[in-house]
Amino acid sequence: MEAAKEDTKALKSVEAAVEARETTSEGETPTQGNMAGSEKSPDTKGTRMEETEIVNDRKQKTEDKVQKLHSKNGDIQQNEVQKEQVQESAKEQTVNEVKDMAQLEKSKEQEQQGVEEEEEEEEEEDDVFGALSVFTSEVFATLSSPAEPLQREERNPRPLAANGVDPANTMRLLQDLMTYDEEEPDVTYGLGPMDSHGRLAVVSHLLAALVTTLDPQHLRRLATRIMSDSCVWVSRLFRYFESTAYIHEDVREGVVRVCRMLLHTRYPKYTTDGYQALYARPPVIYTSSTVRPGLPQHIATMLGIGCGCVRVVPCNTIVGSPVAMDTAALDRMMAEDLAAQKKPFLVIANAGGGAVGGVDNVGRIQELCNNYEAWLHVEGHALAALTLPNAPNLTLGQSGVVSRFQHAFELGQHLQQHLATLSRIRLLSPAPPDGSNFVTIQDLVTKPISTSQLLETVSGSVVFQYVDEANNGGKNTEYYDNLNSWLGQVVRRDVGTIPLELVQLETAGLVLRWSPMEGPDTHHITLADVDHLIHSLHHQLDILNATVEQRKTFTELVSSANNLQLVEIPGWAGLGGVRYIADLWLDQNPVLETTKDDINALNVHLVSQLKATDSAFSLGEGSDGLNCVRFGMVTADTDLSELLSLVITTGREIETSSRFLDQMTDIVRKGIEAATEDLKRENEERLWQEGILRHVPIVGSVYNWFSPAPPPGIKGRTLDLTAGVLESTENIYRYHMQIRHGSAPTRSETKLPPAPSVQTPVSPSASSPSHSRSSSTTSALVPGSTHSRQASDLPPTTPDIKNISAPTLTANGTTAAV
Repeated sequence: MEAAKEDTKALKSVEAAVEARETTSEGETPTQGNMAGSEKSPDTKGTRMEETEIVNDRKQKTEDKVQKLHSKNGDIQQNEVQKEQVQESAKEQTVNEVKDMAQLEKSKEQEQQGVEEEEEEEEEEDDVFGALSVFTSEVFATLSSPAEPLQREERNPRPLAANGVDPANTMRLLQDLMTYDEEEPDVTYGLGPMDSHGRLAVVSHLLAALVTTLDPQHLRRLATRIMSDSCVWVSRLFRYFESTAYIHEDVREGVVRVCRMLLHTRYPKYTTDGYQALYARPPVIYTSSTVRPGLPQHIATMLGIGCGCVRVVPCNTIVGSPVAMDTAALDRMMAEDLAAQKKPFLVIANAGGGAVGGVDNVGRIQELCNNYEAWLHVEGHALAALTLPNAPNLTLGQSGVVSRFQHAFELGQHLQQHLATLSRIRLLSPAPPDGSNFVTIQDLVTKPISTSQLLETVSGSVVFQYVDEANNGGKNTEYYDNLNSWLGQVVRRDVGTIPLELVQLETAGLVLRWSPMEGPDTHHITLADVDHLIHSLHHQLDILNATVEQRKTFTELVSSANNLQLVEIPGWAGLGGVRYIADLWLDQNPVLETTKDDINALNVHLVSQLKATDSAFSLGEGSDGLNCVRFGMVTADTDLSELLSLVITTGREIETSSRFLDQMTDIVRKGIEAATEDLKRENEERLWQEGILRHVPIVGSVYNWFSPAPPPGIKGRTLDLTAGVLESTENIYRYHMQIRHGSAPTRSETKLPPAPSVQTPVSPSASSPSHSRSSSTTSALVPGSTHSRQASDLPPTTPDIKNISAPTLTANGTTAAV
């Protein structure tokens, strides 16, 4: 009976667990309200039905066992072992059922998590742009947030990590590299202002990378559509509708593309025979000397035809613009090549391109190309002017592009008009016509005009330089290149909105160039900014003119000074440099290596002293490698004689002070030598006076015991640097004070100790008397006349040396004190 009761309890516990499981499942079902949950509900119901069938089967088995136990109630005592086994099996079944239910619950939760993850991935795939927008906003927020600069160890490159790098660390390093620079740690950099067009350009780069994830076939169709639309826009801008466009990043690649197209057109067998098809009549390409640097070599290299097939046509030297192609020379060269069984192939004309923005005679070049059956290729910023006159069917986008072209041409024309009126400014870019032939940019839009006049009117680049009055069109000297470099740097600092650049030309030297057609910020530049640039040029030109005029006076004043030497400083745009030469080194020719070091040290000290007076002085280095004093830019009211007098005066003071220190060094050296010799002789004399027996071992100690030796009379030597006299030190040890003899005694010093027994002058003078080392026959002076020497024996007058300290020197018992 007890076993039956226990089995009944186990059965009830199983039923309670099943009911609790069903209740829990029913309570979770209403919370799943999304579509994905409703779609997965049939699978969940099937799993629950399987669980219920398993529990019912086990429940039926347990009831059968209980009934069998009740039927055998009379034999309970006999079957007690069986009851225990049934009881244990019932417990085990109950535990197993609970474990099975827990495992089913766990597997169900895992399935539910997997479903949720799949749903999140599907949502992300459906909203790629949203996820990308969130990610980019986080990246930009990290880059724009202010942060302190990283340490040098954190900025240094590191080897590739085995497990990768945290993206947050990478973004932090990128932020630091964009904001700070190791060469200028105090300067903070930031992104420039960006308008709607700039933001659109940035987004276009992002989209270009994003579309690469498309299907290749669909990506090709998309690229074809974008290319065709771009070609239509370009053809409508230039009103050349039956045309195609080639978009490239390298500015030289367009010409190479045209040359390859012509090779296949003019040489039909070029596709099959390759370069053997060019052997019979090699092609010849003609370029202007004003094209961008390196273009002829680049064409020859990319086509593989050799530099001999690319000829450079010179510019006009007598008639016409000096930056335009000489058409007569082009005609002569094409005739020569045709007679030499060569084929005039291509002529590259310039229309506002290159460094100076020259415009060739396109009309005449076109006639020559027609005569010799050559292709004409024109490039340059002035071609953008073809979009200006009589533009039909203007759309919003087209009008925006044309307005930008027009604004850029107006800025260039406005600057050229003012530069043409400035003295000592040479305008290298084509100047606009003046007088009755002057045409404004607005006239190009409203009035009919020929193509040649159109190209000559607009200005794609403005190129100018500061020149000497005597320059008749030749190349500037190195000094004027330095002046132009200084002018460009100062103007760029004053007017930061206009990006002036310095360009080195073979025919003119260093020039200043600004192209309104280049750069993304031209539409932000206004005529007021150009006027600001012109005002800054006027101010800096006054300084340049004054410096050039004062340089002549500067050279004359330096040449007339004995101790000054004129120095040419490479790359220096100021007056120049001067080097102070001491009197001691004037006669050295050539200058010794040791003297060069002394000259450098003297001029370094001179510059440091001059900076305390005027911070405009600076230290420079001449072409010979020696230091000098640099003189920078000056104005018309600068007094050069006063500045050079200051240099000479300061240099002499330093030279005199250095000479005094050299004399002191000589006095100390000679004093030590004399004191060493005196002490050596005194020791020898004392040895002979005391007798040799006192110094013999054992005998000397007995002798000294019977007859003690007299105390030594002289302790050492002291050197008076001011007087240049070496004296004995008996008075110092006796009176415990240093007494200077020779000066007039005061009332409290009427009784002075006797003069030292030894007084030896050691100053570097030819009239200095020699002295004897005999104690009785010394050349000591009479008390009170220690420094009563002639003026010629005294050291020269020295400047104020209160800031000079001489150390106390001791050697072999000799003390040198000031």
